[in-house]
This record gives sequence, C-alpha cells and structure tokens, in this order.
Amino acid sequence: MMYTQGQYAEASESVASASREMPLVLDNANIMFMAGKYGQAVELLEEAELATKDDDTENAALKAGKVFGEMLFNREFMDYAPRTCDKVLINTYKGLAQMALLNQQNARVEFNRAYDRQRRAVEEFAKEIEAEQKKLAEEKEKAAKVAHNATNAQRPGLDMDRTTESCSALVQEQMPEMNVWEAYPDFVNPYTTYLAGLFFALNGEIASDFGKAATLLKRVDEMVPGNKAVQSDVAMARDFECGASSPASETPAVWVIFENGLAPVLTELRLDLPIFLLKLDSPIKNVPFVLPRVKARDEACSHLVVRAGDSVLPTQEVASIDRVVQTEYKTRFPMLLTKALVSTATKSFTQYLAEQAGGSGAGIVAAVFTTVSARADIRSWEALPKNVQIAKLPMPEKRVLDIALPDGSSAGTVELPESRFAIVHVRIPAPGAPAALNVIPVGTLRPDVEVAKQ
Repeated sequence: MMYTQGQYAEASESVASASREMPLVLDNANIMFMAGKYGQAVELLEEAELATKDDDTENAALKAGKVFGEMLFNREFMDYAPRTCDKVLINTYKGLAQMALLNQQNARVEFNRAYDRQRRAVEEFAKEIEAEQKKLAEEKEKAAKVAHNATNAQRPGLDMDRTTESCSALVQEQMPEMNVWEAYPDFVNPYTTYLAGLFFALNGEIASDFGKAATLLKRVDEMVPGNKAVQSDVAMARDFECGASSPASETPAVWVIFENGLAPVLTELRLDLPIFLLKLDSPIKNVPFVLPRVKARDEACSHLVVRAGDSVLPTQEVASIDRVVQTEYKTRFPMLLTKALVSTATKSFTQYLAEQAGGSGAGIVAAVFTTVSARADIRSWEALPKNVQIAKLPMPEKRVLDIALPDGSSAGTVELPESRFAIVHVRIPAPGAPAALNVIPVGTLRPDVEVAKQ
C-alpha cells in the first residue's frame, strides 16, 4: 500500500474513491490523519463508529443468529465485527484528531468515550461470551440429536469428544506462540490510557479532571515501569490535582508520540482435521479446518532520537499494539476455536450422511459446500502501529525540534507553534519509509497561529 511506502499525500487522495466497507474505512482514517487531513479523518472514524454502535446495540436474538451464521457459513461471509480494541481506538484517534483541530470539547468527549469503552470491556465481553455459549450449547445439542438419530438408523454418530481432542492437539502444535504472549490486564490499552491522561492533565478545567489524569497516568506507569516521560507526567498531574501547579504555570514542554511499524495482521491457518465417529477406531476422513492466526509485522526502527535545544532523548515504548491485539485474540480464542470446530465437524458429518443416504452425487454437493465455506475471516484494522513510543522534553527556546533515526540520519525537523505545550505525532509505518510529522498545539495560542481544518 502507498502509505507503507511513505506516500501519505498520494494515499489520502485515493481514499475518496476507496471502498466504504469496514475495516478499510479505519485504515483510510489513519491515512487521512498522517496526511494532516484531520477533519476528514474524523468523518471516516465517525462512519466507522456508527457501524460499531450498530454492532453494540443488536439484540440478543440477532447476535445469537450471527453465531449460528458463523458456524454454518463462516465469519468471512458476515459483516465485519469490530474488535474491542478497534472500538476503543476509534474514539482514541477521534480524540487525537479533535485535539489537532483545537476542538478541545469534542476531544474531551472522545477520550471520555474511549476510557468508558475500555472500562466496560470486561463486563461486556463476559455478557457476549455468555450469549454465544448459550447458542453454542443449543447447536451442540442439535448436533448430538443428529448423531443420535444416525446411531438409531444403524449408522455411527459423530464423536465430538475425540474430534475436539484431536483438534486441540493440532492447534497447540501449530500455534505455540500463544503460550508466550504477555497479555495486558482487562483489555487495557496503555496508548489510549496515556493519551486520555495527558489530555485531561493539559486541558483540565476542574479538580476532577486532574484527578482523572493522575489516575490514568499512574495506571500507565504501573504497566510500563521505567518510562521517564510517563513518570514525569504522573508527577505533573499530581501537582495539578493538589494545586501546587497548573497548566497555566507549568514549564512549557513538548511531547513526541511515535507510532512505529505495523500492527499484526490475521492470516489463515489451515489444518487437516480428522473427524471421528462413535464406535469407529479410525477417523472417517480428514477435512479442511481453518482459523485466523495472528502474524506479527516489523517495526520501522527501534526508537527515535529527539533533540530540543540542549535536550537529547530517545523515545521509550508506552504501548505495544502487538500485545493489545494478542490479548484480545487469546481471550476470545477458546470460543473462536469451539465455533470453528462445531462448524467444521457438523458440516463434515452432514456430508458423510449425504454420502451414505444419497450416494456420491449428494456427497459431492455437500463437499463443495464444505470446501467453499472452509475459510477464515482475516479482516482487521491493518494501518495500526506495532508499538507506540514517547519522549518529553522542555520546549526549546527557538521552537525547533530535530528528530533522528537510530543511525543518526534525519527523520525530520519540526517548527513548533507558539503554544505553551505541543505534541509532535510521528508515524513511520515501515523500515525506510519517510516520517509523517504532525504538530498539535496544546494550551494558549498566539492569535496568528494557523491550524489545519481539512
């Protein structure tokens, strides 16, 4: 894609004629932000959020029907269902874009929404799993009745226990990486938490804003101990909370936020799954079994080196989007595996019964259906970064910031606005790609400072 090669303006021009389907809309929103077209980024994110709200407000019967549809046809043939991390990041990026547009009240709304989505994620996930397990139990019961009827007709029934055991062993063998993933607790995304905390610290209006900022930033400090920028921000927010200082009297500073590399994508893991029947020692056949698998992608570089006047600092990681994606995938995996297994085993057993009852012709028709529907849904938000790094420096007197790659080559020079604070957002999606640099003024601005409204 053009944006991975650093052709941000060209990529943004192609967005107007691009598909409006999810999750491509999310990728296009990132492209617009990188190109400095913040208003258009917000529009695309709002479009995506509407789809997310439709998904959130579906009634239980419709969601249960989707579970059945996934088992019968496959997730790929259904509408894209945004992940929990997608929903949180939609509001996070809307908040960041609104900050760039100097719409602080709108930014406040978005960061509150992102925080609230994150807070409710565990409870909502538990409800979702409960609903899916109920429907799945019903489908298992139906499958058991089919197997029982087949047994009464003097044909062996489906042996789900042995089929499940075989499937689990195959998946464990093919996906050992899941055993070493380090999950974040309770669906918490440190990037969202950090940006929300920083926003409420620098744009606080009442005491509770500063208290919220201190709480959020302290949570990040606990998740990424040793990050100097976060430690400084925690101390700053606490000073604001107790009245020892305020945003209006705080020493001017600049934050660099580096979105590095590309987040994991989903690929298709294909296995040959043995289907067992009751009273038969050997499987009747091996059938195609597919699952979405998380595949990590590269970072653009290990870090950036930032120079502001006499201060020189490297960026430090504040969030691993790899871990955010892995956390959700690992949490959902047991249900994902069970649905895929029930789907594959049921369709394969149906094919077997068709062959037994109607000869090879009926078996061929069932086999075609089984093969066509044996595909995994590998759609995802692909423009997200692999990790996010930050640095915090005093505002340089000349208001010029130099950013370099680890080898010393320049990633860009930024002129900082006449504001008390500033955020410099740096995006490098791939090794060798030029940096997309966007400057966000924070705090009091001179009247003549221009802000992009695209």
